[in-house]
Amino acid sequence: NLIRNSSAQNSTLDYWQIINNGGDGWTVFGNSGVDNTPCFATSYEWDIKSQTIDLLALGYSTALLDNAPTVLYSDRYMGEGNGSTYSDYYELTVELRDGSGGILASYTSGTVTCTDQWQTIKGAFRNYGPGLRYIYFEHGGRDNGNWAGYYGAKMDDAWLSIVNNMYYSDAGTMSLSGWQVTMNGGDGWLVDGCFRTSYISDIKHQTIDLVELGYTPEELDSQPYIH
Repeated sequence: NLIRNSSAQNSTLDYWQIINNGGDGWTVFGNSGVDNTPCFATSYEWDIKSQTIDLLALGYSTALLDNAPTVLYSDRYMGEGNGSTYSDYYELTVELRDGSGGILASYTSGTVTCTDQWQTIKGAFRNYGPGLRYIYFEHGGRDNGNWAGYYGAKMDDAWLSIVNNMYYSDAGTMSLSGWQVTMNGGDGWLVDGCFRTSYISDIKHQTIDLVELGYTPEELDSQPYIH
């Protein structure tokens, strides 16, 4: 997950930029999240926060990013009852940006009405062209009335990930860098803008160390979607 403090894990708003702090502002509920863990909660006017993910700073290569890897996003939201209704308001915006801040692709949920159950909003960006350098994630909510306190939408489990975890998935390096060659039959492997094989079996592979890439054992044990 590229988002830091995505589920109020440390019971603070650390790593989030507060855009709106309406009503009584943002807060963290200690045990009201999806699994009775902390979550973010909003008030009676719009509360909005964001993170901007610098992909080059995280170690992604320009070659990988310019190949437009699939970007997955998701978030979970729910109303906070005030004794009569959970129909609070929630919104999500995700933008893929180039190095100058230009928008390559975007998603906006608009204003969504919550219920008394956790709901998931998710999607994917594909085929958006070269130039990806930043991902902007913004979400927020508010109470549908004017109750003082924190009876607006709650948020938990914000998620951003880049699907392509293979270090060298294509022949862009004009070499077999990153690949382990298992069989090099005939005249062997050739890199000529793509990978080419010969007249006897040529086989290569990669083993992706997910922990080394930054995934936690807890995330992996939850059986995340693999695409």
